[in-house]
Amino acid sequence: MSRNFSRLSAAMLMLFAFTACAGAESTEPEDSQSGSASIGLGNQGEATVVAGGSTAVTISVSRRGGFSGSLSVSATALPTGVTAAPLTITGSQTSGSLILSAASSAPRTRRPEVASITASGSGVTTNSPTLFMSVTTP
Repeated sequence: MSRNFSRLSAAMLMLFAFTACAGAESTEPEDSQSGSASIGLGNQGEATVVAGGSTAVTISVSRRGGFSGSLSVSATALPTGVTAAPLTITGSQTSGSLILSAASSAPRTRRPEVASITASGSGVTTNSPTLFMSVTTP
């Protein structure tokens, strides 16, 4: 009987130690700078702006792996005469509007041009979706 009691005591001690360790791991705060994020574009990844005007593209964020930080969103390879205003999507936000403006002298595009939207944050990786961008004249 004492042998069974010893085995039972040892098993309970191991179970207690395992449970205590598992509990300690789960109570540690997650690092807000680890993980990843992906961004998506509204309006099916297409935008048209009139020369001399502006338009907004909705940027949505999906965070994973404990990442809760801010993302800085930028656009590259925009059509001639088009600029993007700086956009920061904070950790408490899931989306933001990227404002694209075309100078009044921006030439009309014959077909949509391919621009790239990029988001960056401290210690996080993101995707770079494609935006099909057109400029029209008034």
